[in-house]
Amino acid sequence: MFLTKSLVCLAILAIANAQFNTNYAAGRSGMVHLFEWKWDDIAAECENFLGPKGYAGIQVSPVNENAVKDGRPWWERYQPISYKLTTRSGNEQQFASMVRRCNNVGVRTYVDVVFNHMSADGGTYGTGGSTASPSTKSYPAHQHVPEKLPRLYRLPGDRQRSVQHQLFEWKWDDIAAECENFLGPKGYAGIQVSPVNENAVKDGRPWWERYQPISYKLTTRSGNEQQFASMVRRCNNVGVRTYVDVVFNHMSADGGTYGTGGSTASPSTKSYPAVPFSSLDFNPTCGISNYNDANQVRNCELVGLRDLNQGNSYVRDKVVEFLDHLIDLGVAGFRVDAAKHMWPADLGVIYGRLKNLNTGHGFASGSKAYIVQEVIDMGGEAISKSEYTGLGAVTEFRHSDSIGKCFRGKDKLTYMSNWGTGWGFAASDRSLVFVDNHDNQRGHGAGGADVLTYKVPKQYKMASAFMLAHPFGTPRVMSSFSFDDTDQGPPTTDGQNIASPTFNSDKSCGGGWVCEHRWRQIYNMVAFRNAAADAALQNWWSNGSNQVAFSRGNRAFVAFNNDNYDLNSSLQTGLPGGTYCDVISGEKSGSSCTGKSVTVGSDGRANINISSSAADGVVAIHVNAKL
Repeated sequence: MFLTKSLVCLAILAIANAQFNTNYAAGRSGMVHLFEWKWDDIAAECENFLGPKGYAGIQVSPVNENAVKDGRPWWERYQPISYKLTTRSGNEQQFASMVRRCNNVGVRTYVDVVFNHMSADGGTYGTGGSTASPSTKSYPAHQHVPEKLPRLYRLPGDRQRSVQHQLFEWKWDDIAAECENFLGPKGYAGIQVSPVNENAVKDGRPWWERYQPISYKLTTRSGNEQQFASMVRRCNNVGVRTYVDVVFNHMSADGGTYGTGGSTASPSTKSYPAVPFSSLDFNPTCGISNYNDANQVRNCELVGLRDLNQGNSYVRDKVVEFLDHLIDLGVAGFRVDAAKHMWPADLGVIYGRLKNLNTGHGFASGSKAYIVQEVIDMGGEAISKSEYTGLGAVTEFRHSDSIGKCFRGKDKLTYMSNWGTGWGFAASDRSLVFVDNHDNQRGHGAGGADVLTYKVPKQYKMASAFMLAHPFGTPRVMSSFSFDDTDQGPPTTDGQNIASPTFNSDKSCGGGWVCEHRWRQIYNMVAFRNAAADAALQNWWSNGSNQVAFSRGNRAFVAFNNDNYDLNSSLQTGLPGGTYCDVISGEKSGSSCTGKSVTVGSDGRANINISSSAADGVVAIHVNAKL
């Protein structure tokens, strides 16, 4: 006992002594407080002044993520959101580099650390993109935020897939067959499906009725729960993951009194007995008229849709129950509709409670759902996508707007040399990118007249090819039904029941279905992206206008001509010498090409010709299309 007490006393004494040792380098004894400097600037100051002048150490401002406050006062640094090392001074890599560079010249670093408290009310989002709810003492950044979002596209044999596909308003049985007959064999990685839960039946059966929930029963015009579960399993069996468009910001608006599963509701009194939800589960009734008021955007009703209160513990329970049920059925993730209209801290709590993915469907143990949030952020509003990127990916509408402008000729293709965050996009692993989606192809959402759709086929195929060839983001291909009226629902057999697509000999669709995913120029670029894998973008070339080309390492090469004159140049492809099939004009068939071929010399160069009048303004080759 005496020995034990002695050792404890010695340990305490050692700790006490350690706390008073400054650890200065020999011969130095002065510390400077560099208040609010950036890490890169401190590193340079250590090397250029502090070290040579004999300073012993620097005290730096708090290094961990803090709440972003109006006016950006100095004291926001003392309101922590998380312990991620991201502040206005820089990120973790910059901080680590600073510490090492200062140590190398004899200047030690002393960090101002804050762990007495977290942020106060109003400190809801942070310098690293995390969110919090100080009013409920919820700081979820360490509960669920992944360093990188899960990539669920690795298949046996390390085949890589990386393209999602939105099968808008298809029936579950038809999707299952499409996975087996086309999507799996063509290398698609995943499908985004329309909302799976019971929705209000609206006059004329418009497409948007799917976004007016009545309950969380899995019964819609696309099919019932058994058909959905079968579809998910059949698609998983051929390597195609399912991502569900989920709607839990709101329930149906007035007039949505009965649903596709036979349930009833009274939106006017906020009563949805099939869940059940009552008026206690909703925010007060108010409309959104000012998008520069974040409270209004998140607490009021979007176009009259009854606005659920995700801060309510019971609402959270019902949402988690719904999403967990889908995870049990084998889905890989979710597109969260109207995420912008929900508080990030509330979403963080919901996401953090979700189950791991179902290992019975081929997911690795511990895998988490891929989450992409619908956040329309074109700038100039109170709500920013950066408030959500700490929680998951976002739908990057700026990509849709910008790629439309470029291929419509409003911006030059040569400007795309820094395509990505240089254009104001979120980080690559936080960006779901697309040319169009079900909203903005109809003029809703963002992009307006600049959005490219199937109705402008040449430019649409070119923009899709660029998106699929470029390594930025997680791409999603649209698959539409044709429409003239922007409210028009999918093709039906009788005005009520969705019709199945028909298929033509060239693999395209009929029966009112557009099926962009079956266009040769698009599905062959999915194969291009899979062949390119993780290879970096190299060998960028431009004529200074609207002719560009680049390679993906030594695995793939693509060229574009959006000028009104021919492209005819010798370009560096990065590929090994040989003859390759152009996968835009045709494809490899045995030992020949059904379209054009491209000969690459031993130096990696090839003569690339694209006429301004060509049906397709693209040439693309890759290692799997080599003869």
